[in-house]
Amino acid sequence: MTGYVKISRKIMKWGWYRDGSTCRLFLHMILKANYKDGEYQGVPVPRGAFASTYQELAQELGLSVKNIRTALEHLKKTGEVAVSRHAKFSVFTVKNYSVYQAGGSQVAENRQSDGIQTATVKENKNKKIKEIYIRTCAREGHGIASGNRISSRGTGFSNFAQHEYDFDALEQQLLQSQEV
Repeated sequence: MTGYVKISRKIMKWGWYRDGSTCRLFLHMILKANYKDGEYQGVPVPRGAFASTYQELAQELGLSVKNIRTALEHLKKTGEVAVSRHAKFSVFTVKNYSVYQAGGSQVAENRQSDGIQTATVKENKNKKIKEIYIRTCAREGHGIASGNRISSRGTGFSNFAQHEYDFDALEQQLLQSQEV
């Protein structure tokens, strides 16, 4: 499995948070739940649900089947989870899954899964653009290279706002410099 799930810090105020087995099972269920509609052995399994057995859950969490049944009773009683039984498995549904996992875009999902690398790539890109900008200024006789003092306007890029540059061309130069 890949991807991520959102978990709000509000969970620390949730009634079952201090019940180790119940909290752990609920978090496990959120992690296992389908992020899109699916099917298992001909049975529809919607977004926010997954097919499994009590024994599988117990094995995955290192708990007894009795602990799983008790934790599920807690979660069903307070409306967090629903269970529909079938012949050889059950479909476990995290109610309000869409509310818990709403608001993410594909870009946000990619950034979350990449973690720190996204920030590093952006930082490197900004650094390269700044280097290209400085070289361009030097060629055109502006800024530090020509002995002119560059005043900062709080943009973080010297006098970027004072000149009109073709950012597409700068980005092309950046891409070309990375290919070399």
